Amino acid sequence: MDYRLLLKAKWKEIIDHPLIQQFLSNPKNEQLLRQVMEEPNEENAKKLDSEFKQFY
Repeated sequence: MDYRLLLKAKWKEIIDHPLIQQFLSNPKNEQLLRQVMEEPNEENAKKLDSEFKQFY
């Protein structure tokens, strides 16, 4: 399964979720998401995942 296609299909639903909005209100987290979107690789995904786990 291509997770990028799934993410794009669900993007509006994901980005509008209050928890995600709160997480992305931190500029550092928003930048990590941008990095994942612009350069999707395991390292960037792990950084974003780690920050979200600490947040949640």
